[in-house]
Amino acid sequence: MQTVQFPLYPAIAQDSTHFARWFHHRVEKPDGRIEEWGYLRVRPAVAIVALDALANIAIVTQHRYPAGAVFTEIPKGFVRDSEDPQIAACREMREETAHEAEHWQPLGVLAAAPGIARLAHHVFLAWGLSAVEKSQLPGDPEEPDEQLVLDWIPLEQFHQWVRGGRIVDAVTIAAVALALLAGPTQAAR
Repeated sequence: MQTVQFPLYPAIAQDSTHFARWFHHRVEKPDGRIEEWGYLRVRPAVAIVALDALANIAIVTQHRYPAGAVFTEIPKGFVRDSEDPQIAACREMREETAHEAEHWQPLGVLAAAPGIARLAHHVFLAWGLSAVEKSQLPGDPEEPDEQLVLDWIPLEQFHQWVRGGRIVDAVTIAAVALALLAGPTQAAR
C-alpha cells in the first residue's frame, strides 16, 4: 500500500471515547486546494479465524449498537493500550469462545472503511483448540454486558450464510478469505 502525504494543518480532535477519536483536518491537496476532512481514528483490532478439530469456524452472533442490528461474525475485539495484537487475539479468543489455541498464524492486516476511518484489523488463524473452564475466563472489563452466541460451522455453511446475507460483516468475510488463501492447516487435514 502506497502512502501519500498531503500537507496537513493541525488536526483538531472533535470527540473521543475509550477506543476512538474523531479528527477534523484542513488538507492541502496537490493542486493547492484546501479541503475539510474528517475521519475516525480507532484503536487497532484483531479478528480470529478459529478452526476446531473438524475445521469448523467459530462464529459469534451479537448485537452491534452502532449498526442497530445483530451481526454474525468471527471473534473480534480491540487491542488494548501497548498490547501486542497476538496477545489481544488470544484474550479475545478466550473471552468470546472459551477456547485457547495451540497454534496461531498471522494472516495480515485489513483496513476497515479506509475512506472514513483508520481502523486496522490484525487477522489470525487459530487451531489446535482446547476449552477453557468458565472460572478461568477473565471477561472483558470494557464490555461487561457483552452477550454473544457461539456457533461452530463448517466452511460450506459459512459460504451459505454469506450468500444468503446472514453474514455481511466485511472483516469476517475477508478474514476467512485470507485463511483460505493461506492454505490448509493441521486442523483442516
